[in-house]
Amino acid sequence: MYGIDISEDMKKTASKRNRKALENNQLFLETGDCCNLPYEENMLSGVSSINTIYFWNDAVRVCQK
Repeated sequence: MYGIDISEDMKKTASKRNRKALENNQLFLETGDCCNLPYEENMLSGVSSINTIYFWNDAVRVCQK
């Protein structure tokens, strides 16, 4: 599973809460912008977002990908 957040503080919090999953390579966290994802095309089979869309610069473009 991959996680991305624009906030370094949120990444740190998620890393603490999910330490075991990170240690077991079950979770990979990054700091970044969901409008410019660093992943290869067709790498992800699904995407989930909770309480974030109002922070996106271009929600329409992101949802069309």
